[in-house]
Amino acid sequence: LLDKLDQLPPRTPFRDGAVIPVQGDDIVVRHAPGTTRTARFENGALLVGGGDDHLARRVRDWLKREARRTITPLAWEKAGIIGRKPDRISIRDQRSRWGSCSRTGGLSFNWRLILAPPPVLDYVVAHEAAHLREMNHSAAFWSVVDEMTAHAKTGKQWLKTNGARLHAYG
Repeated sequence: LLDKLDQLPPRTPFRDGAVIPVQGDDIVVRHAPGTTRTARFENGALLVGGGDDHLARRVRDWLKREARRTITPLAWEKAGIIGRKPDRISIRDQRSRWGSCSRTGGLSFNWRLILAPPPVLDYVVAHEAAHLREMNHSAAFWSVVDEMTAHAKTGKQWLKTNGARLHAYG
């Protein structure tokens, strides 16, 4: 157990000066206490207003909004490729999953996918949307995934190698 804990990547808290990856680009978190109490992306930095005690939450909220803004239309697009419609699309903070598809067609995605490069996010969205047709991991399922993305193999490998790093942010 201690060996496994030692293998975990070091934590990167959301604080002033932190560098976080967003869709393949590194951005710097800058505390801007004199500005509005929100977070906004400007000139390659994420400017976070308000008190320092709320900075981490505001960064996380901004990342969740970016995840929703990016993933929702992509999920609709992927589902459309196979002539399906998701029942709903939700963004969550799962600890052990990048996404899921319910029996009723609800798609759920981990907000931390916004920290991954675009091909990885594309793969996960395609993977979950493919479950709208095939609720298994059969050869037919993987054929549907391959129909929706060219990034299945590389996305899956990237998550296996780097996925734990995404959970170290925040």
